[in-house]
Amino acid sequence: MNALPSIPAVNDAVPVKEVRISARMQQALNHLATKGVNQREAAKLAGISEYHLSRKLKEPQIQVFI
Repeated sequence: MNALPSIPAVNDAVPVKEVRISARMQQALNHLATKGVNQREAAKLAGISEYHLSRKLKEPQIQVFI
């Protein structure tokens, strides 16, 4: 009865789910980063609301792209 406790392997960690960024959001980010337009114009060109773009820009997974 000398049972050793099982040691978890390094790869037993829960995989991180990748966050999907929509095509419109990618387009807006592209306009912001490369074209030098403001948020209002980037949202208009991408076909999303200014509010949605503003809220998404505060998320860390979006900030990586800028």
